[in-house]
Amino acid sequence: MKGAYDVLVSSAVLITMVPFLLLFASAIKLSATPVVAIAAGVGLFTTISSLILSAFPSPDEPNKPLAVAKIIGLTGFLLGSGAMLYYVGRRRHQALARAASID
Repeated sequence: MKGAYDVLVSSAVLITMVPFLLLFASAIKLSATPVVAIAAGVGLFTTISSLILSAFPSPDEPNKPLAVAKIIGLTGFLLGSGAMLYYVGRRRHQALARAASID
């Protein structure tokens, strides 16, 4: 039971850190001053470090490769399903906009 909880917590950390990864990467690209770029770089490094470290299973996990596969697989599944929902919603919105412009 503890193994399943650890997998869910690690996946939640990975999923939660993705927006921060994008936030700090965009701050580096859009930075107006070197101080902002340095601060965003530190934030990006910290976020990448947390992503890498959260993929490692706990020391008492009996099957470590399986735990890593579950963590990465669950994270990929959740991010992929979110991207799919966004894509479907965007296509639906575009279809409704086209239908409204025809009328």
